[in-house]
Amino acid sequence: MNPLPAILFSDNWNVYQKIIANNYMLHKEFSHYTREALSTASIPIKSVLDLGCGDAQLIAKDLASIGIDTYTGYDLSEAALAQAEHFLQYLPAQKKLSLGRMENLIQDATNTWDLIYSSYAIHHLSDLGKQEIMLEVYNHLNSNGLFLMVDVMRKKDQSRDAYMDDYIGGIRQNWPGLEIREQDMIANHIHEYDFPAIDLDLIDWATSIGFSVQKAPVQDDRHQMLIMQKG
Repeated sequence: MNPLPAILFSDNWNVYQKIIANNYMLHKEFSHYTREALSTASIPIKSVLDLGCGDAQLIAKDLASIGIDTYTGYDLSEAALAQAEHFLQYLPAQKKLSLGRMENLIQDATNTWDLIYSSYAIHHLSDLGKQEIMLEVYNHLNSNGLFLMVDVMRKKDQSRDAYMDDYIGGIRQNWPGLEIREQDMIANHIHEYDFPAIDLDLIDWATSIGFSVQKAPVQDDRHQMLIMQKG
């Protein structure tokens, strides 16, 4: 796998903004369920780690009302982190942004957090990489801490090739706010960088590690959110 899956940010941030504005990947719904999970958490959420934070614009809004003390963001893209500094400037918390591979940075981290969050980042890892980072997340959460994972996921028994055909077909049919060249760019990104897991496998891996898992009730079988709590 190419080690630079941050193309959408480094070269095509405008396309990413169109995706959010048109809610093609259910960012609005997942923000709602993020805020709901934060408001009902069994512990006060004071420390947050964001894996593959991108520009952090949505999570910054979701965190604004709960009074966190620290926010840490990991991302591969310098351009994304520069945007994150902008969107996080009004979040009243101590902030730290780190450039690098999220799986390496969390492995080396000595901190623990109340919330670890990841949006559309973990699908870039291999299945083994996904399992390894989920274990690192568990080990870096405080007791009763939350792991919120928003991502693209495959259906049961769906191959990666079938997923790509299905997902790209959905873009062509249902994302009219993007120009053809922009759709082509995303299709190329998916072929090169996306390795989504089957949702049931992710749940099995999480429960075997020790998480209790709920799935956000969105009517979408491509974009999903897993709400995991450490016991």
